[in-house]
Amino acid sequence: MFKKLLVLAAAAAGAFAVWRKVSNDRAEQDLWNEAVADLDPDAPVVDLR
Repeated sequence: MFKKLLVLAAAAAGAFAVWRKVSNDRAEQDLWNEAVADLDPDAPVVDLR
């Protein structure tokens, strides 16, 4: 019984970690989409090196 509880807790922790990773990736992608939404795709690229 205790072993099943440990396996269940480990699975829940793994699922939570995956959910947090996906959530953070989605939030970062939303920020990038917002940042580049108003950029002109036909504008020339400037190399600032």
